[in-house]
Amino acid sequence: MTRLLTTFAVLTALGTASAQVPEAWKDWPPEVFDRVALVQPSIPPPVADVHELAPVTLGTAATAAEWVRTVAEDGAGLLRAVSNAGRLMLARLGADDDSSPVWAWLRQQDRKTLVRLAEQMRWQPCSGCDMVLRTLVAEGHVSGRGWMDLPNAVILKLANHWRELLDDRCVALYQHLLSRRAGPTDQSIPELYGLGSHYMARGQFESAAALYLSAPSYTKHRTQLANLTFDAAAAYAALGDIEAAESAYGRVAQYGEAWSTGMATVARALMCMDQRQWDGARKLLMAAQGAPNSDEVRVPLLWALACTHYFEGDLDRAAELLRQALSLYDSVRKVAPYGTGLVLAEFADKAQTALAAIGRWREQPFECLPTPLVVPSVGHATAKALLVIRSPCEIALNVSAQDPRVRIAPPGQWTRARHSLYFRRDVEVEVAPVAAADQLVTSITVESPRYPGFRLAIPVVRESASTVTRAEIGRKRPGTGARDAAGAANASH
Repeated sequence: MTRLLTTFAVLTALGTASAQVPEAWKDWPPEVFDRVALVQPSIPPPVADVHELAPVTLGTAATAAEWVRTVAEDGAGLLRAVSNAGRLMLARLGADDDSSPVWAWLRQQDRKTLVRLAEQMRWQPCSGCDMVLRTLVAEGHVSGRGWMDLPNAVILKLANHWRELLDDRCVALYQHLLSRRAGPTDQSIPELYGLGSHYMARGQFESAAALYLSAPSYTKHRTQLANLTFDAAAAYAALGDIEAAESAYGRVAQYGEAWSTGMATVARALMCMDQRQWDGARKLLMAAQGAPNSDEVRVPLLWALACTHYFEGDLDRAAELLRQALSLYDSVRKVAPYGTGLVLAEFADKAQTALAAIGRWREQPFECLPTPLVVPSVGHATAKALLVIRSPCEIALNVSAQDPRVRIAPPGQWTRARHSLYFRRDVEVEVAPVAAADQLVTSITVESPRYPGFRLAIPVVRESASTVTRAEIGRKRPGTGARDAAGAANASH
């Protein structure tokens, strides 16, 4: 009754306003017409199950209300026979509420309702739609080939759900959707992207590359073709087939997409840098800089060009190019498309990190870890430790020890992880046993003819066997000292 009187009062006030100002209703906001309506003078029966529902926050309900209204007005009539409690559950489901009452309500729905819900909802991992799909699977509604009569949109969402779980059942669904395509169109092909990403996650790089290169059978969209050719090249690179990767990256340019072509050039340059082909990488990047490109793609091109100078020790030129890349990023980041902007932000972060590293290398052109080099003694055997030397470029080194009881093995080769900003060289140090009641304290000198005015003296300490307590022997097994030192160095790698 209170609701009825309130509605009459609102309508009376609105009518009075209309009489005072002719056609004033034309200025009313649209919400008025959504919220004000005639109400039949009857009291609806109470809903028995509404008291059994867990509360939902106002913020969550407001977010989900629009989705509930969309489902109700889509012409499908999904909510015509749903109680108020059901409507509340739909709102909570649309707000990705994974509480036990929502799960219980989902399990009460039949297959047709669950399929309709999955069709209407937007899928993403751990979403309300994902909950519906999990219920379809748990209740046995899609066991075996039971998914084949589902709408294409639901099959795709179910395939994505299984892909996120690294479940190979997604393969049959993606292949089924691809087989339904009559021929190449200008539409997107999400099932091809989904199946390819599953192959990549499974380490099936050859299958992924072959699938991506089959894209012309399904789409004529040049941007998609360029992107998928790039993905095929990346799959070949992950497989270790450098020749096939190089060929695929080179084919990206045929689609005339500046962004994809520029990123393919960066990838090819990185492959050259992996093989220490600094001049070859520079030639590729300089040629791309001269081509007609958007400002967006010039940011990663400048970053990669800076890397070729950085890893040859030309830190001044590298810093200059990195600052150019960051300046260009500041001018394009607000106008770049969303996806491109995310990639550009990553390259800007890399440029900032490289500049910070250049500042450190200018103060100290190489570094050694760990320092001091502590060699724990357990027993009377010769102990070994690992000294790690890091530098932004490959340099000649002289490593020597002052004490004859410390022997330096020939240094290993310089190595570099692909995304690392330094080269690493490991030096094995052997320390002879120390006499009882004695302790070895000496140092190792590391210097390079490239930097004649700079050297590092690394303290080396080995305790005598008599200084190791029984408790320490219990904690450390013989021979672990070298591994501990190597572990500390690897942790900082």
